[in-house]
Amino acid sequence: QATNILNPTKGTYVQFKNRQQEAAFDQLKQKTSGSAQLFLRPDNTTPIQIKGYPLMKAIGGGGALAEQNAKTANAFLQENASLLLLNNPSKELRVLANETDNLGTASIRYAQTYAGLDVWPAQLSVHLDAQGNVTMLDGAYIATPKDVATVPQISQSESATRAKALVPGGELANGSKPSLIIYGPLDKPPRLGWKSEVVSGLQNDWIVVIDALDGSTLTAFNQVADANVTGSGVDLLGQTRSLNVWQSGSTYYMLDTGK
Repeated sequence: QATNILNPTKGTYVQFKNRQQEAAFDQLKQKTSGSAQLFLRPDNTTPIQIKGYPLMKAIGGGGALAEQNAKTANAFLQENASLLLLNNPSKELRVLANETDNLGTASIRYAQTYAGLDVWPAQLSVHLDAQGNVTMLDGAYIATPKDVATVPQISQSESATRAKALVPGGELANGSKPSLIIYGPLDKPPRLGWKSEVVSGLQNDWIVVIDALDGSTLTAFNQVADANVTGSGVDLLGQTRSLNVWQSGSTYYMLDTGK
């Protein structure tokens, strides 16, 4: 039977996506002398977090520290592709930032791509200690999409018109040029979409994603946080924590407008 991994975010156990993913984690545990820990996302069983010391030792070879860290991080991602549910991390992940703090620890942040298109919103980070060893991976992304269309049936201009129609005062709004993306929510199948930002006033700065195949609305939300309320969430240790959140209708977002 597939091994169950505790997911403290919901206090439940979730199973591996497949035997290959399970075998990949067993292999990582062996390489880390049992220190590797894995937290899976219930919606699609991609890792929320992998940690252990070290998950991979630094790869030498000289050059600048950032270059060495990038080489080690890329090797870790490629070696653990089956665990990450990515077909080819070196082709599917694009570096957004490679940062080192004053203690020498580094974080390399990646955006997910598919067939040359950004998967949105999907990012993950690899963290390294001052010696260049990989200590943690975390993020929110989806498994490599399968059979997702990449050729739109709805034009860019039509998507812009549809996006403006969703926003209060949208007929007079300024809208960004829609960009073609793979919309990858964590709990629904990915879809080809047109993503744009529509601004119609100080309190209306909307992100809208229109389905590029049938013109339906995949998501639309106002980025302006103007109502702070008290909420709660469960941390990685299963503890309920109080949070200041932003409420928009019946949806709560992890944005602290109190700050």
